[in-house]
Amino acid sequence: MSTNYFTTPLKPYGKDGERWPINGMFESFFGREFENVPKENLSEFLKSGLDRMNPNGLVSLLPDDTEGCDGDVRIDLVYTPSCAVAAIGIYLLLKDPSSVSDTEKQKLQILLNRIFSNGVAGHGYGADEYRRKILCMFALTGAKSLIDRYPDFCPQMKPVLTEQLELVRKRPEGEPSWTNPRDLTGLSIQTIAAWNGNTEPVFVYGTLMQGESAHSRLADAVYAGKAILRGYAVYSVSWYPGIVPEEKEAVLGELYYVSKQMIPGMDEYEGEGTLYQRKTVTVETQYGKKEAYAYIYLQKVSGDPIRGGRWAGKENDPVWYACYGSNLREERFKDYIVGNEHPRWGKPKKGCTDKTLWTDSMVMEYPGQLYFGNSSSQWQNMGVAFYDPDAEGKTYMRLYRITFGQLLEVWKQEGSGENWYDSLYPVEITKEGIPVYTISSKKRKAFNLPDEQYLEVIRDGLVLECGIGEKAAKNYLKQAQKRE
Repeated sequence: MSTNYFTTPLKPYGKDGERWPINGMFESFFGREFENVPKENLSEFLKSGLDRMNPNGLVSLLPDDTEGCDGDVRIDLVYTPSCAVAAIGIYLLLKDPSSVSDTEKQKLQILLNRIFSNGVAGHGYGADEYRRKILCMFALTGAKSLIDRYPDFCPQMKPVLTEQLELVRKRPEGEPSWTNPRDLTGLSIQTIAAWNGNTEPVFVYGTLMQGESAHSRLADAVYAGKAILRGYAVYSVSWYPGIVPEEKEAVLGELYYVSKQMIPGMDEYEGEGTLYQRKTVTVETQYGKKEAYAYIYLQKVSGDPIRGGRWAGKENDPVWYACYGSNLREERFKDYIVGNEHPRWGKPKKGCTDKTLWTDSMVMEYPGQLYFGNSSSQWQNMGVAFYDPDAEGKTYMRLYRITFGQLLEVWKQEGSGENWYDSLYPVEITKEGIPVYTISSKKRKAFNLPDEQYLEVIRDGLVLECGIGEKAAKNYLKQAQKRE
């Protein structure tokens, strides 16, 4: 959780180059931290900001009204605090009009009209992202409700924000230029959802997901992509699932933005307080991390967690299988798909029921550590590759796009028991919404050096097929052979 910037009054900054914590302020807005701040503190924040208004009608945190400062400084110390103060003013005016004095209302009007007099500002590198952040800030604090309730309060606000929202809808990923350094889809989804009153992020993993029996309950919600919840396991507890805290496990589900009015109905459906508890968790989406509500199962569970954390997974669903050992070589991995009685390396392979080859492949680098452990009869009773996602380091992985059903059969051929690869680990969700899985061990295996032929297969996979330089591959494998 970021620092809550709404609990203390705004103060000017000196001339020593120190800038207002602009990113932290945005994160406070996106996390809706202002909703948890006492009204008195918000009123003080608003008053302190309005008291800093300069003759141009904007809030300035500069020690004086310096006209000669560069554009980035004015964005940080004038335009952004102006928008922040105006957004909090909108929130207070809607929540409790009596908490905003007549004088403050007049100043707020001047401030809003000044902000929107020339559209939404932006400057230089990341300008498109900045404008969308400003738009999201106003959406979350109720700008649409202000326009509907008090249309004459700031007549310029509606056409400016409407135009900006249309641009976001047309190109949610952002404008294709050097001013847009990254994909903005996640921010755009939250902005559009908030504008329509859907401000509450909720992670669902069972009957509320797409294609499931209760999905119609989310008809008015905004879908925000697939997501991973780590530190929990999902179990079949009846005709529906439940999740409980469990280390080294993860749950795959979907993220939605719902309205505050929808939460009581969801609580009732889930049996909140008796069968489930609604709790704030952190999920990993295809667009980044997000705090969201999730319904945690309160009863006892039995049996094993559902494989791969996918309660509603279909066998023909596309997945990426991330390999870091001998399956870096395509020839080697092909044996696991089509089968081979006389493979070049290792024992005969049965192959998958569906022998369709992968439809795409790519190389990725993920945090975590490659190490060697166990004892494999296929490789001279020496160690084989394992992946520890919690250890420091980096791991090169070759990703193959196959089906979830094929992944389960490959996992079984690799050895899905407790003594081998008992973890089907979701690494991430791609931008296209496809989960990336790898296999490893929940518990770190005892260290065991690998056979030289096994190392050669991995080295050739890294150099010949993954594009890793020979020196880099050598150092990478040398590091993996160090005993921890």
